[in-house]
Amino acid sequence: MNEFPIFSIHNVFDDPRKVIAASKNLTYTKSKSGHFPGVRSQMLHHVYPDFTRSFFKSLFSLFYDFNKTEVRYHDAHLYFHKMKPYSKRKSDIRNTGWIHKDECALAGLVYLNEDADPDSGTSVYKPITHTIYNMNAIQQKENLYCRDIYNSKLYKRTYEQSCSQFVQTTKINNVFNTMVCYDGDTWHKVDNFIANNNEERLTLNFFIYKLEVDKTPVQRFRQ
Repeated sequence: MNEFPIFSIHNVFDDPRKVIAASKNLTYTKSKSGHFPGVRSQMLHHVYPDFTRSFFKSLFSLFYDFNKTEVRYHDAHLYFHKMKPYSKRKSDIRNTGWIHKDECALAGLVYLNEDADPDSGTSVYKPITHTIYNMNAIQQKENLYCRDIYNSKLYKRTYEQSCSQFVQTTKINNVFNTMVCYDGDTWHKVDNFIANNNEERLTLNFFIYKLEVDKTPVQRFRQ
């Protein structure tokens, strides 16, 4: 059950270009398992602890009044994430993410490409079948993202089969310095890896795996 609503806010950082500059001083690695495309920085609490604390405090202030509610969170990850498109063709199926869940309490990202293609944002989905995902889909995803193995016909067929299990409910465009966050149980995907013609798709991603609060926003709503 989703405990947090989908939430979006513009103009997240007062000086987003300073944040972008900070992203250029880090080491990036790709997923060893093929869990995600592109590359991620090390967790930012190791290199930018003050920035990390400030970011999470601002994030939770959207949902809670700290004078009334104690918010305790653990195992909170904050990364920069870069994606290169697999081809220059926007319609290439490899440039579109797979529908997935983050399996955490709360997750989201901040878009950090100026003049980005709006279609390189995030879409949210609702399952329409009881059988969600399958091992063939996971294998095709991991083969491409981790091993650079790609069978165009098999990949396309498996991708379309996976997507047929869902219906799109929300589309969020890639708008510079805008944050979107959602419950970790929310099905979603990257709409396209091509942010613009000149640079990698850059985002600031966060995942909060353990959260202790008296009531979540959805629980308060349903009172």
